[in-house]
Amino acid sequence: MGRPPATARPHLVMALLDDLGWAGVGFNSPTGEPLTPTIDGLRREGLLLRRHYAFHTCSPSRSSLLSGRLPLHVTQRNLGGSGQPGGGIPEGMTTLGTLLKRQGYATHHIGKWHCGMTSAAQLPVRRGFDTSFAVLPCVTRSPAPPERNAGAARAVA
Repeated sequence: MGRPPATARPHLVMALLDDLGWAGVGFNSPTGEPLTPTIDGLRREGLLLRRHYAFHTCSPSRSSLLSGRLPLHVTQRNLGGSGQPGGGIPEGMTTLGTLLKRQGYATHHIGKWHCGMTSAAQLPVRRGFDTSFAVLPCVTRSPAPPERNAGAARAVA
């Protein structure tokens, strides 16, 4: 039994939004406010995960989603963007990006990484993503043009 043809696989788009309250999107809000028609449309046409519990800080939540393990089992700590030793998804753990690549998907990461960057092996392009337009907080702590962050990621990789 081989892989299904590329046309049989669905397109997958995942979004992890920090600090978004339950009623912060129109489809959950009792009043329908705020108006979030694009997000509401994605929800109608896609799948909404209601049982992915977030940790109280962003890095463990991201690591949990990408590893499929509880934040406690990823041993991820919120260490200023995981640019300090001990932060990030352990290199021996398989990520969702790696699993999707094994199934023939093209994988791309855009946005906040915060899942480790103390070595090139921890960067998204080494964790199963073909490309990454990552926000690497330890490269720059202030808003910077996207090309500055992308160039820094290339230099480290």
